[in-house]
Amino acid sequence: MIRLICIDLDGTLLDDRFEIPGRNKDAILSALDIGISVALVSGRPYCITRYFAESISDRVYPIGTNGTYFRNGTMRYGKKLERNEIKEILDTVEKHDLTIQFKGSDFMTSNRYVEPDHQYRLINSRVTEDRQMRIYESADRETILNLSEEGIFKAICFNRDTCKKDAVIKAKKELQDSGRFEVVSSHVQNFEVMKKGSSKGKAVEVLGSLLGIPRAEVMAIGDNENDLSMFSAAGLRIAMGNASEELKLKADHITGRNTECGVAEAIMRYCM
Repeated sequence: MIRLICIDLDGTLLDDRFEIPGRNKDAILSALDIGISVALVSGRPYCITRYFAESISDRVYPIGTNGTYFRNGTMRYGKKLERNEIKEILDTVEKHDLTIQFKGSDFMTSNRYVEPDHQYRLINSRVTEDRQMRIYESADRETILNLSEEGIFKAICFNRDTCKKDAVIKAKKELQDSGRFEVVSSHVQNFEVMKKGSSKGKAVEVLGSLLGIPRAEVMAIGDNENDLSMFSAAGLRIAMGNASEELKLKADHITGRNTECGVAEAIMRYCM
């Protein structure tokens, strides 16, 4: 019996317009109505994950920045990067001339310009000021390190220039080889850096423990490398039809694509 469903956002719950299809929302509400707990477990910052969770129901748990931060009532969990770790990440990424964004629970920094139509700016336009994400563009080291006092939970590094794909691969390998970070990718042209020992899977374990739900009664649905740890914390593992081959090999079942409401298909088939 499934008592907790953990769902990735991009490429999983969201369609290619970054919206939650009605069928997915209805399936989640049906699960909630029969007493199943639901969590959205995303690489996005907590406040953005919360926005999508609340667009479904205030009963959905939002877990942000690849499992490094969540809160709900008296529940609070966080794994922040220390100043020296942030400096090391910056040194590596700057050497390879990559774009880097640091994410807190309710802010983002970028060493580059952030477009006016960036999705986070669009979400800000839909919520009240106290729930908006603070965006610091063209941020220097001093700004980033000062913000670390509030809590930086993840860095995402990428390059939209496909000709510089090797730079992304090299920087990712350097940080992985250091052994001091958790480094995963959510797309072929990026990698994400978190505190050692933190992951989506660890956060799912913590939430399950707080709710009194064992691993065998957890279902995880995802599409990419950063969902592998979530699979390890679940008794039932569902890969999207558009998932990476690596994730499909670890899955118990494969559902429809994110553009086909694969999340709704999985919930109705395995939980209802």
